[in-house]
Amino acid sequence: MPRFFFNTHIGDELVSDPEGEELRDLDRAWEVARAMIRELLKTEGAERSLLSAILDMSDEPVTKH
Repeated sequence: MPRFFFNTHIGDELVSDPEGEELRDLDRAWEVARAMIRELLKTEGAERSLLSAILDMSDEPVTKH
């Protein structure tokens, strides 16, 4: 099963996902990403910086430079 990593960019900050998640395919990874965004907006929706955040889904981990 492929492993997908969900990294979040908020301005210049990177919140990396070093472990990732094994998912059956790209369609399932898209569903998980959408659910993550919805949950984050529900719990942290008052945080204005999240409106410009980028969720980056990848099949490789991202390292901070």
